[in-house]
Amino acid sequence: MIVADLPGSYSLSAGSDEEIITLDYIASGNADLALVMADASQLKRSLYMLADFVGMQVPAILVLNMMDVAKGQGITIDTEALSRKLGIPVVPMSAIRKKDYRTLYETIEAALAQKPVITGQAMESAKEKTDYIDGLLMDFKPYSIVYSLIKTAVFAYIITSISAFYGYNARGNSLEVGTASTRAVVASSVVIMIFNLILTQVLLI
Repeated sequence: MIVADLPGSYSLSAGSDEEIITLDYIASGNADLALVMADASQLKRSLYMLADFVGMQVPAILVLNMMDVAKGQGITIDTEALSRKLGIPVVPMSAIRKKDYRTLYETIEAALAQKPVITGQAMESAKEKTDYIDGLLMDFKPYSIVYSLIKTAVFAYIITSISAFYGYNARGNSLEVGTASTRAVVASSVVIMIFNLILTQVLLI
């Protein structure tokens, strides 16, 4: 097996030297399979190149790297749904996790035999490509919004509860009230950090 590491770019149509080299190689038919690498934490920007594959009849796999970063940002991606929309395998992974490479290798082996391609009409204008990407991501945007709303509600409740507790128990002069306020801020910060970790690592697995 020969692996060709092509110049990195976000598109195959802007006309830079890197994009011309990449496009010429892919369009030549020399590639049995193209791996399109995308940053899962910046999915819309990273998928712009994928729109250039529509109609090219080039077997491809979409590899979503940095899934750990995306998860930390509250982004949940249904890779199976995205795969069904595209018609090609979608592999979620984090390059720092060795166990993810096994799935990638197995997917590559299967794709070399099945030759999956992104069907549809080739797009020329930037608006067509942007609309195509928006259509792909339409089902995934609410996850981030809902996650943000949940965090906002939880954190607001924490701050309100802790502040009320320390405020109710504050006695004496303004110095003691100030001390209680400081303790409330510190306690709220610690609890928020803990709950942020729980929401990120547990609730959105």
